[in-house]
Amino acid sequence: MVVYAQTYDGEGVAERTLELGYFSEQELNAFSALIHRRRCLPIFLGDSWRCPSCRCERRDLVAMANHILATHPPEPFNEEDLLELQPRRCA
Repeated sequence: MVVYAQTYDGEGVAERTLELGYFSEQELNAFSALIHRRRCLPIFLGDSWRCPSCRCERRDLVAMANHILATHPPEPFNEEDLLELQPRRCA
């Protein structure tokens, strides 16, 4: 597995960032589905993925995305989201 040397400590767990080109097309589609359906994004732990909502862990990103889509509701809209959805007026 290819990861950057830097780590981030989140609640006592070392989290790493992945290099560009690491994900397969199927994994990128899983991220895209989570984003478009307003779901939380999983946290990469180096050898597995964690759901930030319920702390469930899976080794496979697509399995984790399926868990999030099936188990957790969409994130609510905030004011900035609602402003983006309003039509813009031309000057």
